[in-house]
Amino acid sequence: MPVWRNERAALAVTFTGAAARYWLNIHPHVRRELRHWREQAQAIPDPALRELALTTQLQERGNLEGAAAYAVLAPGSQRVRVVRALVAFQAIYDYADTLAEQPSADPIGNGRELHRALASALDPGAGHTDYYAHSLLEDDGGYLRELVEACGSAFAALPAHASLATPVQAAVARIVAFQALAHGGDGGDHEGDDSGEGDEGIHGDEGDEGHKGDDSDQADRWRAFSRWAAGQMPRETELKWWETAAGAASSLVVLALIAAAAEPSVRARDGAAIERAYFPWIGALHLLARQPDRSRGRRAGRAAQPRRALCLAAGAGRSPAGDLRRGAARGAGASK
Repeated sequence: MPVWRNERAALAVTFTGAAARYWLNIHPHVRRELRHWREQAQAIPDPALRELALTTQLQERGNLEGAAAYAVLAPGSQRVRVVRALVAFQAIYDYADTLAEQPSADPIGNGRELHRALASALDPGAGHTDYYAHSLLEDDGGYLRELVEACGSAFAALPAHASLATPVQAAVARIVAFQALAHGGDGGDHEGDDSGEGDEGIHGDEGDEGHKGDDSDQADRWRAFSRWAAGQMPRETELKWWETAAGAASSLVVLALIAAAAEPSVRARDGAAIERAYFPWIGALHLLARQPDRSRGRRAGRAAQPRRALCLAAGAGRSPAGDLRRGAARGAGASK
């Protein structure tokens, strides 16, 4: 029998076993977690926030279930904790992303502060920050803090969490930076940048001058965004900046590290190998393979433009899939 057929047969057996573990051992825990967080969202006092939280959970349920699938890699004794940490982390990500698309006087600061909840969730020694500091909505009845605490307590209970602290925090820092840039523009380095003035030019009476000002602001934002992403690129690669940015935005590396933390034998070098494989390679494939969410983009206006453009750039330029797959293989091979 040809070697490739043996490999395919082995992959089929592995997949079948993983799928069985998920549906029999993981999914019941996932359903309990989803039910708990739906009940918590229903108790949010502010009606607008309540609707956003519930809608996000409904629309992004696939994200939550997909995140929990990483628990198949964890030892059976740790799976409940891993599922709790995975679901809570992804729920924070999706909820913060939704809120960051809402109007704010400081969209850069708003995106950054909301997504700092991700850093607090995976740093056992960190306290809460004012996640809603730049948001027009804030009365969530403790919903976001409870998500952070649930994720943090579950992660801190995993035997190898301390060994993976460095790559976990590095990955979360990239997500926070990306989200600030994607929702606000330039990450705070460019003074006077706010979306309100641009909207006046588009919808008000300023005519062509308003459009020129808006175009200038957008160009400044893109330059800052591309400079940041270029600075994140691994050495000696031919990736484009938007491919690296996509890899930075993906939550997959964090999910993989959470699952790895359940294994007592995992060491810091293992975490570094996981990070090299996932960032930017697998993470970029994850994000660029998804179609732009046009309905959310229309509601959010220009706030979602950088993320939509990452996908459009991938279609208009070269296909990155081959390079990204080879890069992931190199990253994984470096650990051997």
